[in-house]
Amino acid sequence: MIHDFDYVMGMVRDLRATSSTKDKEFIILDYCGHNSAAASFTKNILLYTYHPLWQYNVTSDNLKKKNHLVARKNEYKNFFDLLDALKSRKITGHDAIAAVNS
Repeated sequence: MIHDFDYVMGMVRDLRATSSTKDKEFIILDYCGHNSAAASFTKNILLYTYHPLWQYNVTSDNLKKKNHLVARKNEYKNFFDLLDALKSRKITGHDAIAAVNS
């Protein structure tokens, strides 16, 4: 998974290097346009970040204020499982903050 985050950060770095909308579209298509695990991961990152109807209801201010809250056990297999639990409101309040902080 670390390699996949490095792949996404490479895309972000390339996107920041240009101000052209067309170039940015080409970069996104280039990074997401093939059938590798990293490309699939990148598509999911973009989906979970920019989907207009999905909210996770945890803010950076809450995480900073409640940084002492940490889940005792990490029950999520991956990052997307945690986001799905937040999105569906399976975890809320202090439990949500603790899960994100862990």
